[in-house]
Amino acid sequence: MPSGSTVEEYRGVGGVAVKAFVVKESVKVEVAAEGRESSSVEAVAVITLGEDEVVISDRLIDLLGLVLIRPGEGLWRFIDDGNETVRRSPPAERW
Repeated sequence: MPSGSTVEEYRGVGGVAVKAFVVKESVKVEVAAEGRESSSVEAVAVITLGEDEVVISDRLIDLLGLVLIRPGEGLWRFIDDGNETVRRSPPAERW
C-alpha cells in the first residue's frame, strides 16, 4: 500500500464490519467517453477486501457531472449532455 495508507473498519450491508485500506493521498479521477472527458476531480481511494470492481460514491458521481439513467445496464450521460444522449459503460473490469 502507498505510504500514509491506513486500515479502517466500515459497516456494510446488514451491519457487517469490513476492513478497508484507505489511501489518504488523493487520486485524480475523470471519466473518458466517446468524444468527451469530464473534469478531473480528487478522491480518496478505499480498497475493500473481496470487491473486484470500482465502486464510486454518490458524491463522486455528482463531482464528475454524471447522470445515471439505468445503472444496472450501464446507461448514463453527462449532466450537460442533451436529454436524448444516452451513453453506455464498457464492460466491467474484474481485478
